[in-house]
Amino acid sequence: MRIQNSKFNSEKITGKENSINNLIAEILSRKIIDSETHNFIADFVNKSEVFKGDEKVYFKELDAFEKTLLKEIEKKYKLVKKDYYTNLWTAVGMSAFGVPIGVAFGSIFKNMAFIGIGLPIGLVIGRLVGSNLDKKALKENRQLDIK
Repeated sequence: MRIQNSKFNSEKITGKENSINNLIAEILSRKIIDSETHNFIADFVNKSEVFKGDEKVYFKELDAFEKTLLKEIEKKYKLVKKDYYTNLWTAVGMSAFGVPIGVAFGSIFKNMAFIGIGLPIGLVIGRLVGSNLDKKALKENRQLDIK
């Protein structure tokens, strides 16, 4: 199963199609997907071959499909892209750990200018937690070989 629409030849479209094709190949190589997910992929591949809209709309369709497919396989099969947890936990670390630490520093020194000190601390905490979760996913063979 490959997405390829000969109507569009821009690098942007070709790159997105290649990205999705690699994702589909990686998912299908796992041989764990159910018929519902397989049909979802097949329907989109068939729909993309006869797409009649313009390039901008086609790119949005490709992007939406890729995001939906990634969410679906993460939810159903717990499969994630490389660095998924690192990217997720970087933001969580900054907001859940960094801001409160910064507020604590600001309160201690009675100067809220120190609130920014907590953000890099939270960033490091989040990246450490995320990278450990990524290593765990790799060890459990739940990490897709795509970026």
